Amino acid sequence: MEVLRVIHLNFAYSGDKRWEDLNFGLEEGKIYALLGRNGSGKSTVLRLLTGILRPQGGEILWMGKRLDRMTPGELSRYVATVWTGMPAGEMKVSEILKTAGNFSSALWSRVSEELALEPLMQRSVASLSDGERQRVMLGRARLTDAPVLLLDEPLAHLDLPNKAGVLAWLQSAASEGKTVLFSTHEPALVRDVADAFFLLDKGKLSMATGRELLESLQRLFRHKFLTFDKECGYFKIKRDEY
Repeated sequence: MEVLRVIHLNFAYSGDKRWEDLNFGLEEGKIYALLGRNGSGKSTVLRLLTGILRPQGGEILWMGKRLDRMTPGELSRYVATVWTGMPAGEMKVSEILKTAGNFSSALWSRVSEELALEPLMQRSVASLSDGERQRVMLGRARLTDAPVLLLDEPLAHLDLPNKAGVLAWLQSAASEGKTVLFSTHEPALVRDVADAFFLLDKGKLSMATGRELLESLQRLFRHKFLTFDKECGYFKIKRDEY
């Protein structure tokens, strides 16, 4: 089942950055990664999908309902979001998680384990590092009843073990029917996790999988200091260029 449909979406800032005729959809229970260079508009796309920014044309449909006719409360029933740079506060982690409203002990235990939250439960959010705070907000989003998760750079601020935990968390959510769309700068880590990739480049958005993904990554991230290993599917630094 399709949970999101974007139709002929157009958006431009006051300057010359613009997105023209974006068309794509998200299906239930799938994981989608949004890739692009810095400044390509990944966060902007997520803000458009949640109504923070308004397009100049086109439609955004959540479960067949137009976003521009939904209240924030109505949207929250469909979509849980996590943004980078979430504000700190004096609430305890356990209190933040309980605001999600889902008290299934099995889900609570699984999320706590996947995101290594148990040692943080009695700490205030203000005392957490950026990476710890990120994991807490991801956990809260997972504990909501919203069928769709929109995540802005969920791997940011995390060390490698915690990145692995978040990726396991994404797969767990999808296996239970959640749809996940997240932006990332780490195609090598997420290549075997995402079902499909959206690539943002020069105001255009395209979907890629398999071999076409590798070809698109080479084009998108081409740089004189990088070489692309086709067999492994990731970039390496050209040491001899220094």
